Amino acid sequence: MKYYILLLFTAVVFMGCEEFVNSAEESVVTYLPKIDVEGETEVELACDNVGEYDDPGAAASEGGEEIPVKTTISGVYFDGSSVDGPDLYNITYSAYNVDSIPGVATREIFWPECNGDFVSSIAGMYEASVFRTHSSGATVDYTDEAFGPYWVRDLGGGVYGLSDAIGSFYEYGYGYGSAYAGAGMTVTADNPSSMATTTWTYGDNIGVGAFGGDLEMIDFKVNVATKTITFSTEWSFGYVFDVTLKQVTP
Repeated sequence: MKYYILLLFTAVVFMGCEEFVNSAEESVVTYLPKIDVEGETEVELACDNVGEYDDPGAAASEGGEEIPVKTTISGVYFDGSSVDGPDLYNITYSAYNVDSIPGVATREIFWPECNGDFVSSIAGMYEASVFRTHSSGATVDYTDEAFGPYWVRDLGGGVYGLSDAIGSFYEYGYGYGSAYAGAGMTVTADNPSSMATTTWTYGDNIGVGAFGGDLEMIDFKVNVATKTITFSTEWSFGYVFDVTLKQVTP
């Protein structure tokens, strides 16, 4: 009986010593990156702003010591890597500490497009309404809505870029955000001096943001009297989007 008790006591002492040794660990302190953005974090430029936007930048530190900052610029609708024309821009400032832990800060730049006169230009800021039809016959009606801001950007040479070729249906209608916009569609006025008489040539097909697919412009009309644009796009997943754009004061 004493033999078994001794073994049990020895095992408890051994296990206790192992646990004590393994519990001794060193403490490590790390300082997270601190990023200070210079100036306002939301900036609105004039539509006739000349040249590129001069960004004041940001500074980063780790434990009071300055560390490098990486600046990335992204145009939301027109894929710009610098703030060089009308669009909504996200500027991201990022830095990493010695342990590769990131810190991030952002700035948003809103650069509206100047409104054209509908004589020689349809550029400008708009509100969009849209009616979506599926090949099954199912519909979604956003014709009483006013989605915006919406850009029709003058790209030069009679070419205009549309910020969302499905009328902001998913971005604002469904609330999915700009990652689901049909950005990148262009139209070209064959007679750039007369919006009333010109015919239109359509640019390459695009996808619908994160959904992808193939989106094609099938009709585009300008009403000079009401300063409205109507167009239709067809998506390869069986949908047609009928969009109306109404020019608004930027």
